[in-house]
Amino acid sequence: MKKIISIFISFIISLSFISCGSSSSSSSTTLHTGQSLALSKDAPVCSSKENVDKMINFVKEKNSSGQDQMLARGEAKILPKGTQVNVISISATLVVEVETQDGKKWFAPDSAFK
Repeated sequence: MKKIISIFISFIISLSFISCGSSSSSSSTTLHTGQSLALSKDAPVCSSKENVDKMINFVKEKNSSGQDQMLARGEAKILPKGTQVNVISISATLVVEVETQDGKKWFAPDSAFK
């Protein structure tokens, strides 16, 4: 469980850079709608943009119970390295919507997929 929490903390740090207006220019990979890719690292994802915000709040508040509940309810999960995803959309805040091979849609900051 600690590994999952630490991955989500990294997720929140990525989102804080996005919300401050910084882009992921340190990565040379540019994502685009319609792109198909295999994840090069584990990627924390949420089932909606609203759940991304909820997870951010739980991490900021150090509310591990709330994080655990989101994981248990399937509102958040870790997509393992190597998972194939298709980029569905990229929002102005650089939150990416992806679809896995099983047809499920997930949301995360673009840095989770680079």
